[in-house]
Amino acid sequence: MYTNPEQVLDGSNCFTDFSWFFLNKSGKRGGEVCVELENFVRGWDRDNVKRGQPLWRVDFVDKPAFWQNVRQPGSAVVMPPIALFGKVALQWGGHGALHHDQRYLAMLRTRRTHHHCEHLATAICNFHMNAGATLSSYGAAMGCGGLPIPPRKCFGRDVCLNVQALGTAACRWYKVTRESTDEDGRVSYHTSIERDTMEHVDVTEFALLDRADPTLRTVVTIPATGVPVAFGMTGDVTDDTANYDCPLFTVRQNGGFWSNDPPCVTTKPGVDPALAILLSHLMLKEYSTKEIKKDFKPQFDHSPPWGRTGMM
Repeated sequence: MYTNPEQVLDGSNCFTDFSWFFLNKSGKRGGEVCVELENFVRGWDRDNVKRGQPLWRVDFVDKPAFWQNVRQPGSAVVMPPIALFGKVALQWGGHGALHHDQRYLAMLRTRRTHHHCEHLATAICNFHMNAGATLSSYGAAMGCGGLPIPPRKCFGRDVCLNVQALGTAACRWYKVTRESTDEDGRVSYHTSIERDTMEHVDVTEFALLDRADPTLRTVVTIPATGVPVAFGMTGDVTDDTANYDCPLFTVRQNGGFWSNDPPCVTTKPGVDPALAILLSHLMLKEYSTKEIKKDFKPQFDHSPPWGRTGMM
């Protein structure tokens, strides 16, 4: 979950070279990192004269942990302690219902079995990611008008972002026998265990929480609309291109797998645009479905295992 620094272009035309903000990521890969949304007012930091004034900062762990449940297809799902904030309809594994498992197995490559390729076993792995990011603002000792700029707030509150993802992986094991012939014409056979795997994100939920609540269960609402900032997306919707709407902004992106078109983020009225831009970066990059699957390592052993559950 590590991305390169990026520039934010003027939203009036996403394909111009007019830079508006700069997103700078620092920290240890796989450890604690931060992303700062900076403007181009430089010179205030004597140790880094090229650094702009940070408007918002987010701190998080670069590699989240995953709860996993490896089981046989059609068996009961051991549910993790899930506490979703939004109203996302879940059919996660169907509590072991066979027809739900077959949906994921259909996404998995199926080898043609013959005397050189024997199917050994199939397994399902349900996973749950629960991650968090703390948002903060420095303000500025001196603004453009000569007056100090107070730290920014999210609708008057200090906030953090909770990100949860539910997904499913599948694996098939095969015993493969390969024939080889040496230079003298002698034939030998070599047997190995091979496997095919796939991962799929079923749902991702983002919730903006009030840090004043020690339980971190209070979802922040937009005062102008009263809409809570907690929403979910189903499927691998941010693998390559993203087109969706949320309470803070809308995202539109053209192209497909081979597209380099940047996502166009349009912030909504009554929302701090700088905060919305930083959050859109988290949702489109750091916690995209592609990055989640990249960080997720399903605990399928070399040989078929059963009944593994817990943080892995």
